[in-house]
Amino acid sequence: MHTSNLVEEHADALLTSARAFQLAAVEAGSSEEAPTALASLEETLRILSAGWHELAADAATPPPGEVLPSSQRRLVGVLQDVGAAFVRCSRVCGDAEYVVAHLSPPASADADEPEPVLGPAEPS
Repeated sequence: MHTSNLVEEHADALLTSARAFQLAAVEAGSSEEAPTALASLEETLRILSAGWHELAADAATPPPGEVLPSSQRRLVGVLQDVGAAFVRCSRVCGDAEYVVAHLSPPASADADEPEPVLGPAEPS
């Protein structure tokens, strides 16, 4: 199988998985899985970012003795932008994972204990 077919095949598999995720997310109580799902999504987005940067690197390599045409340089820029967007999204997932984990006290937490304060500490 040609490499480009592999990339397309895996992109289609991602689409199928994303649709399955959306269907699972509408189920009652699915939000309880948000912290774990955010951790998985953060890693997934980082890996996708690396893949798009690899595609950009491949597109940026002209045949020996040739100059990269301007349309190819634009393609490289677009692929790098996609990779950068995935990394930004992964950072948001990491931040959200932290917040969600601290908003939902564990089931064994004592009801009398104060909830953690998020954000900068108040001066005493």
